[in-house]
Amino acid sequence: MRPTLFLSDLHLSPQRPALVDAFRAFCAGPARQAAGVYLLGDLFDDWIGDDQLGEPFASDVAAALKSLTAAGIAVGVVTGNRDFLLGDAFADATGITLLSAPLVVNVAGTPTVLLHGDELREPDQEECGRRRERGAQVRALPATRGWLPPTRRGSPLGARENRR
Repeated sequence: MRPTLFLSDLHLSPQRPALVDAFRAFCAGPARQAAGVYLLGDLFDDWIGDDQLGEPFASDVAAALKSLTAAGIAVGVVTGNRDFLLGDAFADATGITLLSAPLVVNVAGTPTVLLHGDELREPDQEECGRRRERGAQVRALPATRGWLPPTRRGSPLGARENRR
C-alpha cells in the first residue's frame, strides 16, 4: 500500500533556498511513491496572486509540482493564511487540485479531517474584515519580488524579517 503524504506550513520563499531545494527533492523523490500528496496551507511564505508565476522562484516551485502531477501523483492543496490567493492559474500550471477546507478524506480506511491549522482558531470580526480587505487590495497589485504586504510589516515575523 502506497502512503498518503501530508505537508503543512512550508513557507517557501527565495530567502530559504535550502528549504526550496528540499521541496524540489521531495517532489522528485519520496512523493513519487505516494498514493497522493496533500499540501495543507502556507506552501508559500506569501502569495499575492497567480501573476507571481512569472517570477523565477514561483515558476521553479510550480515546475516541481507539475513534474509530480505529470507523473500521475494527485496533489491537493488547501490554502493557508499566507497563500490564500493561490488560484486557478496556479492550479492549471501545476496540475494540482485546490481544495476547500475543512474536508474529510479517507486515509487508509480512516475518515480524516484536513485543514490548515489557522482554521482552528476563532478569528475576531476585525481580523475577518482585514483579511477580506487585504485580499481585495493584493488582487489589484502586480506581483513584485520583495513586496511585503502592509499587514505583514506589523507582524512579529515581518519585524524579524525586516531586521535582517
